Amino acid sequence: MDRPTAKVSTGSKSKNNCCVPQCSSTYRDPGLKIGKAISPYMKVCSLHFKKEDYFFPDVEASKRRLKQGCVPSQNLPKSSHERFPNAQLAKERATRAEKRHYTKMNEQSTPTPSVHQELGNPIKFEGNNQAVENLLYFKENPVIFKTFEDKAIQVNTFEEFNRITVDKLVDSDYKCNVLLGLPNLGMIDILANLIIKAFQSNSKYSLSVKQKVILTFLKLKLNLSFACLAVLFGTTSKTARLSFYNTVEILSAILKPIIRFPSKEEMLNNMPKCFTPSGLITFLSKGYGGRVSDKAIFNKENVIQKLDMNDSIMVDKGILIEKECNEHLIKLIRPPFLKKTCKQFSKADAERTASIARARVHVERAIQRIKIFKICQGTLQWLLLPYMDDIMIIIAAITNLSAPILSEDKFIT
Repeated sequence: MDRPTAKVSTGSKSKNNCCVPQCSSTYRDPGLKIGKAISPYMKVCSLHFKKEDYFFPDVEASKRRLKQGCVPSQNLPKSSHERFPNAQLAKERATRAEKRHYTKMNEQSTPTPSVHQELGNPIKFEGNNQAVENLLYFKENPVIFKTFEDKAIQVNTFEEFNRITVDKLVDSDYKCNVLLGLPNLGMIDILANLIIKAFQSNSKYSLSVKQKVILTFLKLKLNLSFACLAVLFGTTSKTARLSFYNTVEILSAILKPIIRFPSKEEMLNNMPKCFTPSGLITFLSKGYGGRVSDKAIFNKENVIQKLDMNDSIMVDKGILIEKECNEHLIKLIRPPFLKKTCKQFSKADAERTASIARARVHVERAIQRIKIFKICQGTLQWLLLPYMDDIMIIIAAITNLSAPILSEDKFIT
């Protein structure tokens, strides 16, 4: 096999360019790999080889032969992104580091004068040699001679703010109601203690039980994203999400007994003047899709079975349950419909509508207490769909634990 050869640049009239980037020579040494597809027309000139790469390097010849296995090592192309060390910058950095080291050592060994204290006391040295050495040292390290003046202290307020989590900001009943929807600050501790007593705290999360309770109600009340909650509590988005899921399930199990349908005797003992029973939320169905009618939910959940004969039930106009109420001898109270043949209500219908509306106001107040939790507004995230029943139980229970909708003078007994 013929070995690659190279022509010297003197007297050559070759029109073949060197294939090495950034080289304008026209002489060649073919057959060398350069990291891309090789073509028959690619050549490497002699400017990229050392003198020792050729046979008989000291003998001048018009045509020299390369030794086998030689690799171009001279005048190699430089990448535009390649960075080369700067000797001058490296020397300056080393000098600055040495000065910082001497300054630090001096500060540790020499007490710093107090503020506004002048360096009036002369430094005493023993012997002229010692004095000369210290003067030379001070000349090389001028940082030692310090001046003192009044300066404000620069504080990294952002770093300090990161240490303050939301649970430390909720320190009053007003903030608790605005941020969490809870009636008072003590409710947080009560719920946290109930969780600790009923369930063992899961130590794999970085948040405490109290922080989990606050995070959960922040999500329910303000419907903040888990990424936002993670920032507020100084944790990760995944931890915030898993803490919410875990706490919702536990709180739902704890608060579910608060939502119960009262007995007949309890209703009579707590009979309001406008409706019964005492303005509380007494029943919650499971979650249904938006295309399901109110009548279908009423029948599916067997609400009629919770009523006794001759009881009365007040409903909105859209709930068409006359047949079910008649079959169970339940009196249906519903605002009258305006017929097409009549342009206005009769006197009896108008008075009845006004009476129902007065009672309906209190129902709307209870519904409004649920709607202040923004998680019940707008589109529900699909990630929260499996937890929606538990979420509604928590919100309804907190509504029942809040201040009564009706004052004491609104009850019959």
